[in-house]
Amino acid sequence: MEKIDQWDVEAWAARSRNGEVCGILGCQYEPVVKCDHCGNMYCTLHAGVLNTPGHQGREPDREEFEHAGYKCIILRHYELGMLCGYVGVKKGHPCYGKHYDHMPYDDLFSIEVHGGLTFSDEDDGSWRPAGYWWLGFDCAHAWDKVPYVDIIAPLLGHKPYGTYRNFEYVRQETEALANQVATLEFIDWQFTWVWPFLLPVRAARRIWSRRRNHSV
Repeated sequence: MEKIDQWDVEAWAARSRNGEVCGILGCQYEPVVKCDHCGNMYCTLHAGVLNTPGHQGREPDREEFEHAGYKCIILRHYELGMLCGYVGVKKGHPCYGKHYDHMPYDDLFSIEVHGGLTFSDEDDGSWRPAGYWWLGFDCAHAWDKVPYVDIIAPLLGHKPYGTYRNFEYVRQETEALANQVATLEFIDWQFTWVWPFLLPVRAARRIWSRRRNHSV
């Protein structure tokens, strides 16, 4: 069999649907069961993924929508099975090109989303539409139930725990992120176009007030 780059997600998925490799990216075990929902094949170790929401068809693995004027997308993580939410901003937005740990105006308005922002980057269109700077979060934190991790945990002597963040929850968080991104754009507009004109007026008022007080 031709060697596959384990990070080439599309090629790996195609081979999995052909029954050549396990659907879990990078897994080297022989596939034995097929998912009726996505068509991927899985090894005995990872057969439990067939019982997770995405593979039973109870939830989509991907959805694109717009909210507050921003492009939004929800994706299921290809290795861990949890959902992630993203909001795209165009060039000219104050968040464009910024690392998720260094958002603009953070001292005035801090973005709050599930687990905090954990992603910021462009995309070539393979996963997220190109032409945007994507800000995102994931649902694989210590208090979250991560589907594919829960499958392996009992084999390692650990008990699965946490709360699974379903599609409805992730959509709400993604919409909340879009609202906050819109607020940052408004704050930037104020500092760029409003305050430069207001500050001289406020300074003039203070000077005029002092003169009036001195003349009394």
